[in-house]
Amino acid sequence: MSEDIRYNYYNIIDYNPNKWTKNWTQHSGIAYIPAITEWEELMFDTLDGDKLHEFMQQKWYYSVYISIAYIILIPILREWIKSRGKGYNLRTMLTIWNSVLALFSFIGVVRCLPEFIDILINKGFVASFCESDYYNDPRLNWWYLLFVWSKVIELIDTLFILLRNGKLLTLHWVHHCLTLIYSWYVFGDVPATARWMVNMNFIAHTLMYTYYTLKAMRISIPLVISISITLIQILQMIFGLYINYIVIQFKDSGVACDVSKPIATTGLSLYTFDHLPLEESIRLSKQLFDNIVKDNDTDKGLAEVESYCDRSIYHCFVKMTIMITTAVVTMDKLDIENANQSVEETKKLCNKYRKTGFIVSFMRLLKTPDYDKYTDLELHSELMHTICYVCSGIVLAIETNNIYSLIRLAYRLQKCIKNFRYCKICAKTRTHWENKLSENTYKSAVLLGNGLRNLFISNIPPKVLAIINFLGIKGSESNGWKSINEGTLIESNIFSILCIWFRIIYWLYAEPHGYMGPINNDFCRQVLNSQLEIYPKNLILRTAEAKLEEISGNIDKAIEIYNELLSDPHMAPKRIFHFHLMFCYALKCDWDPCIDNASKFRTGSLYSPAMATYFEAIVRYAKAVDLDDKEEMEKAVKLFKVTPSLRIRHLGKTITPEKVAVVRSENFFKNNDLLVLPDII
Repeated sequence: MSEDIRYNYYNIIDYNPNKWTKNWTQHSGIAYIPAITEWEELMFDTLDGDKLHEFMQQKWYYSVYISIAYIILIPILREWIKSRGKGYNLRTMLTIWNSVLALFSFIGVVRCLPEFIDILINKGFVASFCESDYYNDPRLNWWYLLFVWSKVIELIDTLFILLRNGKLLTLHWVHHCLTLIYSWYVFGDVPATARWMVNMNFIAHTLMYTYYTLKAMRISIPLVISISITLIQILQMIFGLYINYIVIQFKDSGVACDVSKPIATTGLSLYTFDHLPLEESIRLSKQLFDNIVKDNDTDKGLAEVESYCDRSIYHCFVKMTIMITTAVVTMDKLDIENANQSVEETKKLCNKYRKTGFIVSFMRLLKTPDYDKYTDLELHSELMHTICYVCSGIVLAIETNNIYSLIRLAYRLQKCIKNFRYCKICAKTRTHWENKLSENTYKSAVLLGNGLRNLFISNIPPKVLAIINFLGIKGSESNGWKSINEGTLIESNIFSILCIWFRIIYWLYAEPHGYMGPINNDFCRQVLNSQLEIYPKNLILRTAEAKLEEISGNIDKAIEIYNELLSDPHMAPKRIFHFHLMFCYALKCDWDPCIDNASKFRTGSLYSPAMATYFEAIVRYAKAVDLDDKEEMEKAVKLFKVTPSLRIRHLGKTITPEKVAVVRSENFFKNNDLLVLPDII
């Protein structure tokens, strides 16, 4: 390529009326279409292409005036409709409006896309965004000009929303303003990248306005169509980012490209603005969540989730959940670092969309905010930001081993409880949500959070609980379960599923071993089976199924399921199954496989090496006593001896099970190598 001498500071257009011609054969890629071509010829005879470009180049800032007037009118119309008491029923007009825009966009695709395809085939990918020869075809100029002017017409979309008393997203009107100003700013400069912008936008709007037309006609549309349109919009943003990024690289390196650097830089900024529509963020993240828990392929799931994480808070939440679960299970330092990073990424995205700052925080101290004035995206971002405090607390708890870390953990939990109070108020007082999916997801998340908070506080040791209560933080176990149960009844979303799974895990692990209440085996089986019908291969549910068989006395069935799970290629942390199999074989007094699994559970254990070593010691001791095996007794004695030296601290102190392992190991030697009632189960 030659040196870049054009478009370095501003476009250099050859204003020459003689270059315009009706000899369409010299312009490849655009076919003759009856009526449309005649209309284009009429425009050719009536308008002066050079003057139009010169006008748009010099007067592009008129778009700023239009945007300012548009922004001023929004609150005026909103207050007028509010004083009226109800909105207008504009379904017929809305249907006509959307159908007209869909038809206009479709014709735009028909007229502009062939030239785009032609240049890709004959000149290549780089030429499609670095050669602005489309300027020489007057027909394309008319359609590109109509595209720019249509951004003014599309402002009427907002009028329909306001007149129908709908919820107007901040993202909606900001997007309209930015697109209008950018397209006017670009047109007069005739950048080659406009070819991508116009064609991608025409295609997306053809599908989008057709979808809106069918929705206005109350025609049922499959969810896959909505998701597909959203994916096309995302691809439009991705390609826009990529094209403008390449152009900037070309400009910096001196490669010839018919785009000014300010245009490319502005375009790059524009395409990084938008957040994925909240409803689609929730739906798509739920779909990806379902795929992950169905297939157990977290690597594939993370790869799919990652592409949305720069503009979807719920995809960030799914990624964060996977990362934290992995860190908790493996205790690996790299996994903990990845979990921390995912939390910070989610917080950063939430801060981009939530209402934040000193003034907002100060006003909250004075009075409760009117949450009906917030957008759904702002509220969900606030909720997700609060959840981030919980998640960062979990990650910090994994690696806390001193008083400083304990103080940091307490601070994060305190921030979480404080922010969560506002989320609860919002869930109770907000009267208007953009859609039912947004409302259900928000409320189920609040119910889950409220339930976990109450259960956690109510089960804290009495001495610590007295201090927490003195600070005004209280929790009730009955209120906790009430919230969890209400959360499970809300229409299926990520948080309602987590409510159900928490109940199952509590029934199987807390009640039987902690003696905190009745063992709900029968009801647990009903709930678990209903979830297994939806996610038959999920490793967490299959583990719960095996555990249910184990505590129900069906040891052989439990062993069968645990061994199946061990062979699953997607189950990386297998230590938990060795732990369960150790107990199952111990109950059968089948000592060899019991010891084998105990040894595998102990090897590399990061949670509690002392406890893992103690477990292997007692099963070897049990075999030695049962079979009078002196060699096994010697191995058990060595393990008992090393157990106290393996003590580690969590949250600044030794956890109770590990303390039990240390004390009993010491008592073993005090009792002359005798273990009194070894508590295997």
